[in-house]
Amino acid sequence: ILNSALLGGQTLYITHGEENMDTTVMGMVGAVDLTGKTGEIPLSALRWNTHGFLPTFASPLLNGNTLISVDNGAIIGAFDLETGKELWTRSLGTLQKGSPTMADGKIYVGTENGKFYILRPTATGVDVLDEDLLGTAAEPEPIVATPVVANGRVYVTSMEKLYAIGP
Repeated sequence: ILNSALLGGQTLYITHGEENMDTTVMGMVGAVDLTGKTGEIPLSALRWNTHGFLPTFASPLLNGNTLISVDNGAIIGAFDLETGKELWTRSLGTLQKGSPTMADGKIYVGTENGKFYILRPTATGVDVLDEDLLGTAAEPEPIVATPVVANGRVYVTSMEKLYAIGP
């Protein structure tokens, strides 16, 4: 597993894009209840899991009552925190490594195809507020790093350059 788990209260949210032990379906998004748990966490602590979403590299983020992640194929998706039900997905390209970042109610994410997005999540999907290609159509600049937000700016690192967006 190449991404990070995410702690929300007493629930640990885990994702992966590899093989599962209980099914032949690849990928998983899950929630583990850590309330009162110490030491080895039993399988019974798994509140829910949803198979078929493949976030091998990107780590998830929380937004209200949803978990948002991006899979290997640059598909961003949201999952209900209580049930694990997939709420929506949207394609952003074809290749993905970097994790999404959330700030000021917006999601910032880049793809390996050189596209950088500013998205606003809604109950039924995401609105694309801005989409930019770094580099050219013939030679896009792959983005494999997670955007960083600091001091009113968004920093985006491509394989070629560092960009600062903001005042």
